Amino acid sequence: MKLTIFYVFLLTMLNASVDAFSDDEGVRLYRLGLFSEARNYFRHKYELGDRSDELKLNYALSLYQVGEYSDAKSILVSMVTGELNSARVLYALANTELELGDVQGAINLFTAIYLSGDPDFAEYAKLRISELNEVAPKKTLRGFVSLFGGKSDDVVGLDEEVTGGAVDNFHELTVMLSWKTQLPNERAWATEVFAFQRKYDLEYEQDFLVYMFRGGSEDALGDGILRWRIGREESYLGKDGYLATTSFSFNYDIPTIGGYLGVGFKRGYNEALSDQYSHVSGTETTRELSYSASITENDSYFFKYSFDKLKRAHQGAQDVGAELAVFSDVSSERHTLALDFSYQITRKVGLSIDVDYAEREYLGKGASAIYDQARREDSQSSVSISAVLKLREDCDLFIMYSEIKNSSSIAVYDYDYGVSKIGIGWSF
Repeated sequence: MKLTIFYVFLLTMLNASVDAFSDDEGVRLYRLGLFSEARNYFRHKYELGDRSDELKLNYALSLYQVGEYSDAKSILVSMVTGELNSARVLYALANTELELGDVQGAINLFTAIYLSGDPDFAEYAKLRISELNEVAPKKTLRGFVSLFGGKSDDVVGLDEEVTGGAVDNFHELTVMLSWKTQLPNERAWATEVFAFQRKYDLEYEQDFLVYMFRGGSEDALGDGILRWRIGREESYLGKDGYLATTSFSFNYDIPTIGGYLGVGFKRGYNEALSDQYSHVSGTETTRELSYSASITENDSYFFKYSFDKLKRAHQGAQDVGAELAVFSDVSSERHTLALDFSYQITRKVGLSIDVDYAEREYLGKGASAIYDQARREDSQSSVSISAVLKLREDCDLFIMYSEIKNSSSIAVYDYDYGVSKIGIGWSF
């Protein structure tokens, strides 16, 4: 059987564990490395009714050496409460659990051996615990909860369409949870849950709720990290269902030029949750290129370019006597540039500035009473300023202001409004 350095001590101890006071043929075969022959010898005696602890241990060790780990485990488990030196049995069982892939189970057994203070095995068990903690799955739960109150100079309609002309107050609740299990070989599995709700005091028809669930892995690939996710997202407008999106995404980040270069891809399949929003069904594809870096230990920069292509369902005949242009197809393409800058002014005070600019072209033509075969092209810019005050290690106070401006080839879709809000966030 091929052995690595990782199991050298195991081999030594297993050979020593074979009953030294027994001088029968099975022990001789085992010590000569003829493990299959030893397994057959001990199995024969076992089937004849020999259930002594010495015979069962020797049989289990020979089963281990020929790779029959499940059978070895069954015998060893039956011996845990026996009279034979328990540390010796537990040590063999722990290594069997390793071969079966239960790293944490092995660590628990080695820990029990160490705590027993056994003169022959305790120190070796301690060494194995130290080795295995470097490769054992590490599970981490992280979370963030925030509550904000704010005011919008105008309330923008769904999908960044026309404003409602109303100034309104709102409050927001955000909940984010992530579970990550660190696996051997620089791998990890992540599961993430996100929920967000905004409720207006007056414009309740624009109340918005979205929740998302996704999972995927993170793997070392070359010098970088490859992340992929599969997720499901559902959103609601007012009291009605709006959109359900099933998506797949991947991102690859690699160190370069003093920072990290990232490439990303996302494919989403959209399904309207209500008939009134059937026009937003379809697919969405996003490609992005990003770069992040820090010049000093107190600052960070993030730059991103993305290209989005939305292919949406063709709408049926509509009333074109309205003031707005009515599009039979609201598919679009959008190019976006984003720059985020953060600076830690003091240990407790931080500042961030986010600037976005997007060009969006609607692929379908529209018609109305005042626009003849209109073609819509929008440019949108936004600036957000955020101040963060650390109240304690797990709690922050946020003050934010955003200005959003949309300019369209169809004037009725122009808007310019600001949003201010203050809130508190708790992370754990």
